[in-house]
Amino acid sequence: MYQEAFAQKISGSDWQNGSATFFVLQLDYFATALAKVALYFPSLLTFLTKSVLYWELIGPLLLYSPFFSAQLRLIGTVGFMMMHIGFATCMHLGIFTVIAVTGLCPLLPSIFWEWIFYHSKHKGDVIVFYDDSCNEGRIIKSFLSNYALPSTVRVCEEPLNAESWLVFSHSGLKGAKLENEDALYEALKFAPLFKWIPMILSKRKFFKFLGYFFSNFSSSPHIRSSSSTSFFNQGKWADIRTKAANIIVLLVAASLILNNGNPPLPFGLSGESTRPILKYLRVDQQWIMFSRPPKDSWWYVFEGHLKDQSSVDLFKNQGIYYWQGEEVIMDKKPKTIQADMINHRWYKYFENGYPKPHSRVQDEFSRWLCRNW
Repeated sequence: MYQEAFAQKISGSDWQNGSATFFVLQLDYFATALAKVALYFPSLLTFLTKSVLYWELIGPLLLYSPFFSAQLRLIGTVGFMMMHIGFATCMHLGIFTVIAVTGLCPLLPSIFWEWIFYHSKHKGDVIVFYDDSCNEGRIIKSFLSNYALPSTVRVCEEPLNAESWLVFSHSGLKGAKLENEDALYEALKFAPLFKWIPMILSKRKFFKFLGYFFSNFSSSPHIRSSSSTSFFNQGKWADIRTKAANIIVLLVAASLILNNGNPPLPFGLSGESTRPILKYLRVDQQWIMFSRPPKDSWWYVFEGHLKDQSSVDLFKNQGIYYWQGEEVIMDKKPKTIQADMINHRWYKYFENGYPKPHSRVQDEFSRWLCRNW
């Protein structure tokens, strides 16, 4: 995604000469207070433009480096997080920054989570035992070892008694062991991403949620069967399923790249030909944000005519929120465009859904204004 964004930007003159950041930050509906200060430092903006451009090219390579993989992946992931946080300090982007940073968290390598675990208040030898013949044991083991616990916590298979599917042992318990729901509740306190669960949920609420969760996997409290495997999970069918999933993911990824780059293809095809498939899958994305920074700012004038023949502007000073009309001035830019947008959702509506003149969106919006006025 980032390298495709680089490919879209590198051909633009604004990115080549380093002026792209200036044109972006001078847009009133994006700019924060810090952005308005940064506009007085053109050399800094040129440096930031070049840095973002070439980081989008080099940064992804660090995520998949075969050498010093963990260290370079940590640098690459944190670098992209800082880039998005930097965007948020200068631009009003709604929840975009939160989504971007959250999406990067799974790329953080194990050395990061182990560092957090090492510096946490929980220390000592921690072992989690599970029973592979129990359905609950297999599910919880997969969750704990793959997603929750750092490698410093051992997750071991061991036959347990008929009533147990998970056992938790910690040197701080002085030889005592916790079983089943109590064991999982205590184990989550050692999970960097999930330690908040025991902090906000009491044991009673946690056990209630766990019972509901397991009810979707078994019809009885404890199913101990190692042979109840689906036909499609056996032998060659499992291999076929895995290969089919990989092929589908590869085709979707190739379609996304074609949709963004739109290169010429044989038989008269183009990247546009993949768009119907991507729209059906709801992944019709284009990574071209600010590849050609707009040079003009814009605002709306919602001129309404009242019964007394006077005219009011419902856009200025959040008129559609407070239902207070202002004087109609067509050729003078308001001083508070960002505030007039009310919030980021309204801004996206005005940016994407409203610009086409005499469209159905405009007509329906106008009727809504008349009804509510």
